[in-house]
Amino acid sequence: MLASSTSRRLTVGKWLGLTLTIYRTHAGPLLRTAAVFLFPVAVLSFFVDDTRTLFLLPFIVWPITTIANLSLISLCNELLHGRPLAVRAAVGQGLRRLLAYLGLSIAESSVYLVLFLLLSFPVLSGLDSTGLSFNELRHTFMAMLDQGEVNSLFTLLAEAVPVGLVYFSLGVVIVILFIYISSRWLVAQAALMVEGTGPLDSLGRSWQLSHGFVMRTVGYTLLLAIALGLVGSLTGQLIELALVRLLPAVDTSSRLGLSSTITYLLSILTTPFFICAVVLYYFDLRLRKEKYDFDVVPR
Repeated sequence: MLASSTSRRLTVGKWLGLTLTIYRTHAGPLLRTAAVFLFPVAVLSFFVDDTRTLFLLPFIVWPITTIANLSLISLCNELLHGRPLAVRAAVGQGLRRLLAYLGLSIAESSVYLVLFLLLSFPVLSGLDSTGLSFNELRHTFMAMLDQGEVNSLFTLLAEAVPVGLVYFSLGVVIVILFIYISSRWLVAQAALMVEGTGPLDSLGRSWQLSHGFVMRTVGYTLLLAIALGLVGSLTGQLIELALVRLLPAVDTSSRLGLSSTITYLLSILTTPFFICAVVLYYFDLRLRKEKYDFDVVPR
């Protein structure tokens, strides 16, 4: 249960601490909900045996992981309001919003694609007019370096540097835009589930709530990504290294499946934490923008 005691604004660090407290307090239903969906995915991923199937796996299991996320959002929302929800009921709510979330994903992906194409078109057109490609430059550069053709190498560098700068600049701009937009849409899924808004309205709602708190939201997004990425990556690498030491005869194809399985098993632990952090931040933004008051202190 949650005590009715706080409507104050908390710092990012305190919100993350509160997230951890709620995660520990309600670990049972949160982990069971995640495991219902992600454990079968982990078992399926064990049969990945090449990079092609490893690449295709997330697209194949997307509906399963999506329902897991929506169910966890619903569960976390109810827990925060002192209304414990059965796993079955949370899954039912997630299923009812699946089509709406599909629309949200399509709209979000379309925006990213359009921005990428708009940024890429002038650059790609310029590169095409030079007759140079990155791979050609790389192979020619290495060949000249091996043969000691200094004059030709400097000539190539004079042509390659602008091209390299273009690639680098494009990459930086795309990364910055991606971080900015994804941060502004961080709580769109929470709005979709909590308020029952449509796909576009959910994106607009997240954009509106984060207005005035852009840098805070960007920082929160990066902090979550770095923290969970480091924990998941380091833990996964340690487990995989230990298993490889214990099972030295495992071949490369089996290691791909093993690595993928470990990743999804770890996501059973990390996904509920991430969802709780996002849902809490959604209510934090509502508190700041709309003076929304609700129970957020676990006991």
